[in-house]
Amino acid sequence: MTSFSHIAIYLPHQESSNELIQSLLEGKLTIPGVDITDKKAAIFSAGILDGFLKEEFLHGQTGLNNEYHRPLHSLSSGEQKKALLNHLLFGKADFFLLDELYDHVDLQGQGMILAAMKMIAESKSVIQLVRRHKDILPFIQSFHWYQDGSIQSFETAHWNFLDAANK
Repeated sequence: MTSFSHIAIYLPHQESSNELIQSLLEGKLTIPGVDITDKKAAIFSAGILDGFLKEEFLHGQTGLNNEYHRPLHSLSSGEQKKALLNHLLFGKADFFLLDELYDHVDLQGQGMILAAMKMIAESKSVIQLVRRHKDILPFIQSFHWYQDGSIQSFETAHWNFLDAANK
């Protein structure tokens, strides 16, 4: 990616974000005008969080530190997401791939996540997978639609249609 592209990809509710993420990372699917080939992703998703929870169950530790100094499984889902984000912030990723960023996060947590993502956006590209228009980060520059195994570009005006369809 060049010069820190910030992209939103809308997923209809019937589409799987896990499949989309896997296809992007394996190069089976591309985003028009964006090259993430051979780039390292910091992935913020429920699937990644589940992997850390499984690791904790199997081995008693996750490598995810949290401000509460408690096991990951004992935290609320919002607290788990904050712990994952803090972990990703210190990684060596080339770009961030965010899935359902605000799900199960209280308003205070959403504010913390937004502040962190604004800082990240100054030095890294961000690809955000969303199902609701209101969740789109304010610095997102281009918009895409994922359906039936392909990603299409579209104009901001189409969000009005999507908002109406989601009500």
